[in-house]
Amino acid sequence: MATEKREKLEAQIKSADMSEDMQQEAIEVATEAMDKYHIEKVWR
Repeated sequence: MATEKREKLEAQIKSADMSEDMQQEAIEVATEAMDKYHIEKVWR
């Protein structure tokens, strides 16, 4: 049986044409989504 090991994912803004406040809001929303919805990537 496989154990579930979830690594902490981190949102990054590499380039943005938005205010600092909007960037922070985008990071918060992305982080919440990554915490709520786990998608397992399968390599073949």
